[in-house]
Amino acid sequence: MGACNSSISGSILSNDTSINDIHNQIKNRFEKHIDTSSQKVVSNSKVVLISNIPNEKWSQPPFTNKYKKKSMFGFVTEESDEYGCNYNINQVSNVNISSMKSDVVSDSSVILSTIKSNIQKKVNATITNEGGPGMNKRDEINDTINDSDTEIKSMIESKLEKLVNREIDENKNVEIFYDNPIRCDKDGKGPVISQDVEQDIMIHDMINESINIINVNLKKKGINTELDYDDSNMKCNIELAAVILVIALILYILIRYLMD
Repeated sequence: MGACNSSISGSILSNDTSINDIHNQIKNRFEKHIDTSSQKVVSNSKVVLISNIPNEKWSQPPFTNKYKKKSMFGFVTEESDEYGCNYNINQVSNVNISSMKSDVVSDSSVILSTIKSNIQKKVNATITNEGGPGMNKRDEINDTINDSDTEIKSMIESKLEKLVNREIDENKNVEIFYDNPIRCDKDGKGPVISQDVEQDIMIHDMINESINIINVNLKKKGINTELDYDDSNMKCNIELAAVILVIALILYILIRYLMD
């Protein structure tokens, strides 16, 4: 009953693989924009992470969403917060802090497309067309994602501009700000940050804010923002059907044996 015991649901793009794919694709774009002449190596003890999260964000989806672990019969057995973890940078003693060249801002459209296409890919693969013409959830979600383009791109450009021409003083603490609650994985752990700590955190913050913008816009349209993207339920149903069939077969054989 592996699939039944591991069934987990969450918000849009809860899948860890999808998040990592987006992160890696954006980071690859960042690589060519790093101003290597400004790069400094500093002790991670000098890195200070500062939250700029407004209090009201904690009451908005997806930041209120929870992972739901389900039993073999579909009952929720455990809930855990999908957001609210911390970044983990303790695995490296030194980190790289770099300014970005100004042309990184021109990549905002590519970054938007990367985030959006991965979200829509997940939506198209897991949400069925419900309700008939003009009423299906998948199309409504995709339309909302498309309608969020301008807002998401503006946010991305704003964050990229903060990385441009950053003044680095290796004798002082390096302050890195983030604007959104940090996403947890299904084991309740936050993202592991590499030596490129500022870029990693900025990318995670872009992804989290993009998901937040889409969820807020979905909520405005009355569309459920806490969606089940885990296909374990289907696997669970198949396994349950197989178990029921085996039990029925055993009962049939037992009854025939007793009647004989």
